Formats: sequence, structure tokens, C-alpha cells
Amino acid sequence: MFNDENGDGFAQLGETISYSFEVTNSGATTLTNVTVTDPLLVAPSGSLTGGPIASLAPGAVDTTTFSGSYTIQQSASMAQSVSNQATATGTTPDGDDVSDLSDDNSNLEDDPTDTNLPEDSEISIIKTSVVQR
Repeated sequence: MFNDENGDGFAQLGETISYSFEVTNSGATTLTNVTVTDPLLVAPSGSLTGGPIASLAPGAVDTTTFSGSYTIQQSASMAQSVSNQATATGTTPDGDDVSDLSDDNSNLEDDPTDTNLPEDSEISIIKTSVVQR
């Protein structure tokens, strides 16, 4: 979610995007040491807080442990969007790690999350002169 901190209706450098994470154990065994990583949400322009989840039972959904924030940089401001993807990783009872890339609306897909940033208002004008003879 884009946070318009100064309330002017468009994205500027230094404003932020907040992220929430829904981690689901879609398997048949309990996972332990469940973590989330996100290459966008690292210092100095981002942060990811929370976790690890000690134990996540089969079918369990966690929507409160992890959250993140990204401070809009020049490249994002010019592109008018921010695209990124997180990874959830957990440990099986056998000691193996399982992981999945995030999606913005489905546990069955792995598409990046795209946040469109509102553009600044603009106006343009061209003036020419006409010489009459």
C-alpha cells in the first residue's frame, strides 16, 4: 500500500510503501523456523520485520508475523511503479527446507507484487507567433 505521507496525491522521494505477508503452510507436515526474505526490503531503503515463525501447522495461515516498508527511491519515482517478490522458507520434519516465491493474489502462482505510484499532475503548452504579410 502506497503511503501518501504529505497528502498531495502523488508519489515523491521519501514516501513509503507498506507490505503485509500472508504465509500459508499448504503442505501436509508442520513446518518450523519459517522465514520471509525480500531483496527490496533491506537497508538503507527498506526494512522487513518479524519472525521467524517457530511452528506452522498444515493448513495454518499467518498474517501477522511479517511486515515490511520500502522508502521510494528516484528509480521507482521515475518508473511510477515498484515491483518485487518475497520468498517464504520453512524447515520440514526431515530437516529439509521448502520455499515459495510470493504472488500478489494466489498461492498457486509466483508473480511479483506491483505497486503503481500515483503520478504528479502535469500541464504543457506550446506558443508560436504568426507573422502576417
